[in-house]
Amino acid sequence: MDFRGTKYNLGIRNNNPGNLIKSSNPWKGKVDNPNNHSRFEQFATVEYGIRAMMRNIVTQFKRGYNSISALINKWAPAFENKTGVYIAFVSNQTGIDPYARIGQLNKEILISLCKAIAKMENAPDHLRIPHSSYEEAFAMIGYDITQFHFSVPEKKKPNTLPNLSLNPANKKLLLIAGGAAVVILSIYLMTKPKIYGYSKTI
Repeated sequence: MDFRGTKYNLGIRNNNPGNLIKSSNPWKGKVDNPNNHSRFEQFATVEYGIRAMMRNIVTQFKRGYNSISALINKWAPAFENKTGVYIAFVSNQTGIDPYARIGQLNKEILISLCKAIAKMENAPDHLRIPHSSYEEAFAMIGYDITQFHFSVPEKKKPNTLPNLSLNPANKKLLLIAGGAAVVILSIYLMTKPKIYGYSKTI
């Protein structure tokens, strides 16, 4: 499907719903159009543009940007975007916690990320792209995305203290220890020499 020459939003007209910035990357389906004066790539069809978006997402995940927060901070940096709003929007659209590390991508997650980004970048014209275009783009991606496993930090075990309240013997020990501490503190205060005036600390 080719949206070039239409009056839709720029990302749709460029068949580049992810608004990928021009680069030396030899994207499949990329069009070197001298009349394209924007700083964004242009593709022969929207399916090629979505394919490039998908491959870019996978690349960012492989580089460690495998949460919505990390990905969007890279995709839409704060110096030119309302990145926090963008993160919240993509999280809401996909139903994925923005800070949750995604250990493995699948077609459902990847397409949902692409649709959310396309909507944020091009609404309301993102609706011009049918679901079948995302399916076709995924089929052209060129590799099995499930082969990649992305780093997910291990959850720290919570610091746990022994449950002393369940053991009567421990209760007794705590009472004895507390009483001993009070006695020792009292003796110390009684025998501590009194100091009058000021002393210089050295």
